[in-house]
Amino acid sequence: MEILRTNLAALLLRLAADGLGEAENFPFVDPPDSRALGDGYRLLQELEALDAERRITRRGRVMARLPLDPRLARALLESKRFHAEGELLAIVAGLSVPDVRIAAPPGNPAARNQAEDSASSAAFEDPKSEFSALVKLWRAYRKAREGPRRELRRWCKERQFSLLRLSEWDDVYAQVVERAAEVGIVAQPQAASYTGVHRSLLAGFSTMVGSRAEEGVYLGTRAVRFHIFPGSPLARRRPRWVMAANIVETSRVFARRVAEIEPQWIEAAAAHLLKREYLEPDWDEEREAVVARERVSFLGLILSANRVVNYGPIAPEESRRIFAREALVYQRLRRRPDWLLANDAAVREAQRLEERLRTRNLLQSFEAFVEFYERALPRQVSSAATLEYFTRHLSQPERRALTLEARHIFASEPDAQALAQFPERASVDSLSVPVEYRFAPGEAGDGAILQIPLLALPGLTRAAVDAAVPGLAEPRIEALLRSLPKDARRNLIPIGDAAAQFLASTTATEGAATQPVAADVASLKRWLKERRGIPEPLLRFDLGAVPVHLLPQLVVTADGKEIAQGRTLADLRRASAAAARAELERRARADYGLVGAWRRFELDTLPDKLPLTLEQGIIWIFPTLLRTTQGLQVRYEWSAAEAKRRWRQAAPLLARAMLAGQARDLGKSLAGNAPLLLAASPYMSSGTLIDALLQRAFGRACFDDAEAPRTRELYAKAVDQGRARLHDCLDEIVANTLRWLADAREVRRALEAADTASAADAMQESNEHLRRLLSAEALESASPDWLRQLPRYLKAEQRRWQRNASRGSESPHILQQLRDWSARYASLEKQVGGELRWLPELDDLKHWIEE
Repeated sequence: MEILRTNLAALLLRLAADGLGEAENFPFVDPPDSRALGDGYRLLQELEALDAERRITRRGRVMARLPLDPRLARALLESKRFHAEGELLAIVAGLSVPDVRIAAPPGNPAARNQAEDSASSAAFEDPKSEFSALVKLWRAYRKAREGPRRELRRWCKERQFSLLRLSEWDDVYAQVVERAAEVGIVAQPQAASYTGVHRSLLAGFSTMVGSRAEEGVYLGTRAVRFHIFPGSPLARRRPRWVMAANIVETSRVFARRVAEIEPQWIEAAAAHLLKREYLEPDWDEEREAVVARERVSFLGLILSANRVVNYGPIAPEESRRIFAREALVYQRLRRRPDWLLANDAAVREAQRLEERLRTRNLLQSFEAFVEFYERALPRQVSSAATLEYFTRHLSQPERRALTLEARHIFASEPDAQALAQFPERASVDSLSVPVEYRFAPGEAGDGAILQIPLLALPGLTRAAVDAAVPGLAEPRIEALLRSLPKDARRNLIPIGDAAAQFLASTTATEGAATQPVAADVASLKRWLKERRGIPEPLLRFDLGAVPVHLLPQLVVTADGKEIAQGRTLADLRRASAAAARAELERRARADYGLVGAWRRFELDTLPDKLPLTLEQGIIWIFPTLLRTTQGLQVRYEWSAAEAKRRWRQAAPLLARAMLAGQARDLGKSLAGNAPLLLAASPYMSSGTLIDALLQRAFGRACFDDAEAPRTRELYAKAVDQGRARLHDCLDEIVANTLRWLADAREVRRALEAADTASAADAMQESNEHLRRLLSAEALESASPDWLRQLPRYLKAEQRRWQRNASRGSESPHILQQLRDWSARYASLEKQVGGELRWLPELDDLKHWIEE
């Protein structure tokens, strides 16, 4: 039984062409089944011979003039488009007659032998298409027909072809050619391509296609499943997509007269029968357009599943919304016109206000911006190209309509007073530094970020940093107050009011014109004790309870580059110490490099301090002299104390250079003082001792152990006056040094008399103490007050061991305390040294440890 009945379709087409009305109303003797009529109408509509209302079309009228089945007529009409008229005339005529091959009866040996003899007929087969084989056979027959009739019969017999059917084919061909010429279809001399022939055929047989499934089964249209007829040369190849001339059901459903095709040919041949679905529309940054995945199905067959297509012409309204959201609002469009860049800048500025105030309720939702652009843009704008075209032709009113104003951006206006508490440029000491705000809880960069110039970092204080952003002060104080024990918090409720009162009192203390400072823990403790009467034992703050975003973060920059980043000043100073020191020395060389190394006082005046102008403001630096490999040169220091310390060391060196002869003589006399060198040998080398004593002698003779003058005239006068005092001062210093060394010797004797086994750790600590007291650095740079205390310290060390000798041992906690304080001093000295700095507080701590 044939599945698709085309003869009834031919009848319906003829009735429509002759204007005889619908088949249901025609007076048939034996009326056809209504389902058969429905199938016929459906086929004609698929071939576009009838429209949806079953009215005949122009194409249908042309098809009706051809003496062919409607499928063949439709294919022949399409051949004109692909210039395949000659091949299609032969094929449609051949398909209109029975198969010209003579099948051997089964079980007949003679017939089988005859079939074996006719193997030459395989020359007409085509591995890709039985339609192409039909064309080959037609051309071979036409050539054989040119000879005698007897030769034609022998040719047909050898190849097992029916001469009668070939003649019938020839007659049909002649009729079709004659009628086709009437509608403008004429065979062309040049051969057509495989694609052209089969795309023409596909116009008539578009519903007779299939896609290979499992086990050689093909899935056809409307869920039909079939196999390729076993006698077909394509049965062994099993191509991915096939087209058939007919599908019949015998023992199984078979497709006969098949050819290999491409699925995209079906899309072109049956565009009116396709179903297109568009999935996952989105903005494509590479194509710069809104795209979607297109799924094309044809009567149940999937022709294409994931083709990416431009979605704009398909769904303009939806595409414009996607374009507005993804490309414009989420800024995935790279080529942005000037008006859009201005809108982006306005939104970023508004977002910065949210970051400053740590809120997310100032701006409109993103969907509000999407709706704004939807209203302002034409429906066809959904790609970079259409946006550029639209922008080029913008009028002034249209441009104004595309401009985001404050009323479009803000859901609620930011409070000006609140913004003032979070300035974009903060005052840090004498500098005005930019502040960046990030509202990113849990991330490293959350909070306020101050851009600090490299040269300003060493002089920066924690109080100045905390005061830079006033809006962080109150929540920071609240966090500290909430970290107190419950008994202390009981007197502070409400905590917010207590924090505000503390800041108000601090502001009043600092002055009305001063920004509220972020007071440290010590001042907060003092206020709580004095104003709220909270006892000292309850004032236990948990600094870890302060949220990290309330402590401003610092980014250290130099020449526009980031040097270090963090929240702890000490860590930042250590990380950038080398770069800061190198930059400071470069500035000093730039200012005083022409002076070179000093052999006398080279300037009229060496100033105490100088202003250094930075982009953010002015900082103060302090010139001094520093011994380098090239000699004494001008260098800058971060603080007056450091500069004075360097100057106390450099001034005697410069005097020694100016009085080089006397310095040489004094050095020789010290080198010949054997008792002195021998007594000092446990603590320093001879050269180190001589240098330290000369430094001391020149400092006392020329400057009376005070700070040296910083003008050329006064300095030269002091050196000249000290010339005559050098020997006396040196003798006095040597005598004092000998006494100190003698006292140290007594300490060493007391150590030797001690019980080594029980006091080994204490003896080691005492020897380290002596080396610190009598080091070259101590003798050279210690203040006169310190040196006056030195005999007392040595006598105390001696008494310590005399007491230990009488008592037999020393209390362990004394040694532990000494070790702890010495370790603390060493740790602080290491930390400050890591910053390439010196602090006078270190000397104060050392003095307190000695006491």
